[in-house]
Amino acid sequence: AELVNARKCILDRVGTPVFHSESQYGNVGAWMPDAASENGRMSHKRWVFDGLVSPVLYEYKTELDLFYKSQSVKYYVDYLATGTGGVVYNGSFFYHRYNSPYVVRYNLDSGNLHQRKVPNLAYRDCILKEFSPDGNQIWDCNASTVRDPYLYNMSHNFADFATDENGLWLIYGNTYENNTLSVVNIDANYLTLIRSLLVPLNNETSISNMFIMCGVLYGLRSSTDYDSNIDFVYDLYEEKFYNISIKWRNPFYKTTMLNYNPLDRRLYFFDNGNLLSSPVRVKEEKQSFLNTNQIM
Repeated sequence: AELVNARKCILDRVGTPVFHSESQYGNVGAWMPDAASENGRMSHKRWVFDGLVSPVLYEYKTELDLFYKSQSVKYYVDYLATGTGGVVYNGSFFYHRYNSPYVVRYNLDSGNLHQRKVPNLAYRDCILKEFSPDGNQIWDCNASTVRDPYLYNMSHNFADFATDENGLWLIYGNTYENNTLSVVNIDANYLTLIRSLLVPLNNETSISNMFIMCGVLYGLRSSTDYDSNIDFVYDLYEEKFYNISIKWRNPFYKTTMLNYNPLDRRLYFFDNGNLLSSPVRVKEEKQSFLNTNQIM
């Protein structure tokens, strides 16, 4: 059966960012609500991931606890999580396992985990040697180090989970074909790949971050310029580009995570230690934006 996009819309504008809290940890990381829990206790909780490689996920019972930096649980996941692309979805933390081709689903209630090998996932990284006394990581990275190209222009990022009206997605750089990104729709319960496609992209480091909304993949041009644009727009169902550019602002000049939450229809982002979100305005009709010749 042909897969149908659950909601058709196109981004028209990103609203003014709302400040939720400062991270009580470093200036690089990610934060999130559960993108699949609309009601109940899970819907009130918030989570923070600190750094680029870590075994720890911090939980806060409410947004107010997050604001006052009063964490309730400190999860130690079974494998190091790498990158800032992890998400919480339907009570589980999904992340890329460090220096491996595996993605992991860690159940936050039971502690059970399930992992799945992702075909052609770029993952070979510099070796993490040790943690310094101030908590920073010391890497064995030099000119002779054999590693795969990073996703976007952020170190230690190879895979980025995304959520939208169609469920859970994974965006990753692949080792199979140059000048493409792999995007897969994932069954969150079994980590099976529902659908996989290659998206043309001449230089994946020219994009600083991505998210998916209404089955459309969006790429942010810069995460360090105060004023930037979301100008990479690709429909994952029609497999066509859209020739639009949406203004984006990085208030603190260092956005390291960006994800769309389909429940409240907001963009969540982590900018230089600040936990922020922005509303979005969309157009439900998108045919007028079509441009099939655009390859970034």
